[in-house]
Amino acid sequence: MMTREEYEAAEVKKEKISKEMYYAKNKNFRVWLEERGLWLDRIESK
Repeated sequence: MMTREEYEAAEVKKEKISKEMYYAKNKNFRVWLEERGLWLDRIESK
């Protein structure tokens, strides 16, 4: 599980990271966000 700080840092560097790899590595964090209804908001705001 990533902390919010790690997540924000990863967001900043995301252009260096394949989105698929990033999300696959952090599936539990994605599930955590989805459970709280935050995931789609984060993606769609980009």
